[in-house]
Amino acid sequence: MGKKAEKKGSTKYDGEMVEEEKGSSFYVYYLTCFATIGGLLFGYDTGIISGSLLLIGDLWKLETFWKEAIVSATIGAAAVFALLAGYLTDLLGRKKVIMLASFVFTAGAIIMAVANDIIVLLVGRLIVGIGI
Repeated sequence: MGKKAEKKGSTKYDGEMVEEEKGSSFYVYYLTCFATIGGLLFGYDTGIISGSLLLIGDLWKLETFWKEAIVSATIGAAAVFALLAGYLTDLLGRKKVIMLASFVFTAGAIIMAVANDIIVLLVGRLIVGIGI
């Protein structure tokens, strides 16, 4: 019985030789940082909106319904789009979905920063939830 010569960069998987993909470790760290920052910003956003809502509520004379909508819009959008994330990951790939989510989150943050009325703020909160 002769030995099979194994190629460098290949692995035996269920009796068959499978070529390993060589990727850039920098890219993996880059995406990991984006994902980590996204989680950090979600927690920060959830905490900061409660303090901001005191000032916004007085400035725009918000009713309780609008306060509830502003706080829960991000969490609701994140819950709905978490269900779609698996499908998008299968379709586009994990790395592309993480990058896309980071850009969507940033766009939502910019929209919230320039919001001059309640509807624009609510739309920004929804977009941030999609990015999460």
